[in-house]
Amino acid sequence: MKIVSSQKILYFQNPSPLLAIAESLISLTPKVSVIEKDIYADITCTEHLFGGGFNLLQKAESILLAFNTSCSWVLTEKISWAKPLCIKEKNIFNPGESSPTLLALPVEALAQCGNPTTLKDEQKERQELVRFLKRIGMVFCSDFLKIPRSSLAQRFGHLGLRLADALEGNHEPLLSFYAPQEPITFSIDTESLGSLEALLFELSLLLPTLELRLQGRQAFIQKIKLTFHLENKSKQTHEVSFSKFTRDPIIIRKVLTESLSSISWSSPLHRLTLEILESVQQNPGQLDLWDQTEEHLEELSGFVQRMRKRFGEDRVGFAEVVPNYLPEKSWRLIYPPVLEQVFYPDHSRPVFLFETPFPFYPSAHWKLTELERLNLHWWEKNISRRYFLAEGDNGETFWVFFDPFTHKWFCHGSYN
Repeated sequence: MKIVSSQKILYFQNPSPLLAIAESLISLTPKVSVIEKDIYADITCTEHLFGGGFNLLQKAESILLAFNTSCSWVLTEKISWAKPLCIKEKNIFNPGESSPTLLALPVEALAQCGNPTTLKDEQKERQELVRFLKRIGMVFCSDFLKIPRSSLAQRFGHLGLRLADALEGNHEPLLSFYAPQEPITFSIDTESLGSLEALLFELSLLLPTLELRLQGRQAFIQKIKLTFHLENKSKQTHEVSFSKFTRDPIIIRKVLTESLSSISWSSPLHRLTLEILESVQQNPGQLDLWDQTEEHLEELSGFVQRMRKRFGEDRVGFAEVVPNYLPEKSWRLIYPPVLEQVFYPDHSRPVFLFETPFPFYPSAHWKLTELERLNLHWWEKNISRRYFLAEGDNGETFWVFFDPFTHKWFCHGSYN
């Protein structure tokens, strides 16, 4: 049986630090779940925002690299299949490949197949089921599906039916999404550090992971609290405020360098704790679309995605020019945008067109300059238009046309 699904699930097996990596992954998709010591991330709706699944996987691997951790992970089509398909360190299954691979696994894989939230409670029952299957000569997971469902229900009860559904990819579990609440803290053991430069170097290694965690929370630093644990078992605290909200590691390191250089301790430093005392939430959806400064891809992508959900996917996107006689049909909305630069083919036409041309009444107030005539073929719609540039006394410039069939004027676009 070959099951092809449009869903894409990233599963990370026992990564460390668990919650820090989970909140960093939220910068890639809001659908991140933490179950026991594992992470499940649904990238179905966000992979195109990053230019495809390959780019998103690279970003996910860069997060693991930033935390200096390695763990086994898998890209598959079902949450229920992720754990048993995590066979080696890196497992990538294209659509349609996961199901046959799962069915070809040894029958022991049934102990890990299914809803991850119930695996721990069902562990003993699942192991007994697997032992029984092996005693009666079953070798592969596919052998389990050869048993009639009535027999499964009679012999194994609800667990048997749930396992059959899991193998077939039915009734996917709904996982609750992880929302980080705990404060962001870092701790550095300074006993082996012999200078301030060495301490700053250790801090600089932590700052990229701090940036990733802030990105996952869509937040910027406002104030940092430094706690100095001294050898005489006393503590000193120092708060650092940022004049400009940031999560840039370079800026944070510069501010910390200035702060640490001006602090003295009454006893040798034993340990340093860094805690984000105050942060400000990024206000999504307030981007200036005409700003020429560089914006983070995920911020713009998140903004466009929210607008598409609010107004409809056919009403929000990026314009792509297409060949068509009718100006109103000479473009279409696409998402994500194409990489190559697209130029409007006719600069005498305005970029801004009214969805429905509205009546226009020429008078002495308007200066009309004819631009083009539009006549469609006889086998197409009976359309004939004479387009003019209409310039008003107050500086208004509109794109208008005269319809010889109805003898009426219409305003089709604006140059302003």
